[in-house]
Amino acid sequence: MKYTCFFLLITIISLNSCNEQILTDNDEDCPSLVCTEEFRSVTVKFRDASGKPVTVTNFGSVIRRTGKTPQSGVVDSINFKGSYAVVTDNDTKNLSTLGDTIDVSGVHHQTNQKKTVQFVVKGGKCACHIEKVSGPEEIVFD
Repeated sequence: MKYTCFFLLITIISLNSCNEQILTDNDEDCPSLVCTEEFRSVTVKFRDASGKPVTVTNFGSVIRRTGKTPQSGVVDSINFKGSYAVVTDNDTKNLSTLGDTIDVSGVHHQTNQKKTVQFVVKGGKCACHIEKVSGPEEIVFD
């Protein structure tokens, strides 16, 4: 009995001392990456028919696959009037490596006209930064 308990104790200690990581089907093994310190964001500019920047109301962006609202909003209302962040590096892990469709909308503050467009942006658990695949640079109100 003493030898059985001793063998069991040695086996448990040996198993706990292994440094190998056991991955399950749901885990993703991320390679060692060297990421830059830059901070990326995907932005869009709202313009009126004459090309002037427009401040919108009810700006919103939603990741279609998850229904989550990424960290977005006004970029800088003084220096970049009419510019809004669709998604930022803060949301990298909320995006898929294949790319997610993000619905973006805003309402013209004077005419109440609503515009909605789609962006596709990549990210992922192991990504250093987001990457815009498609989407407009500007949204122009009629």
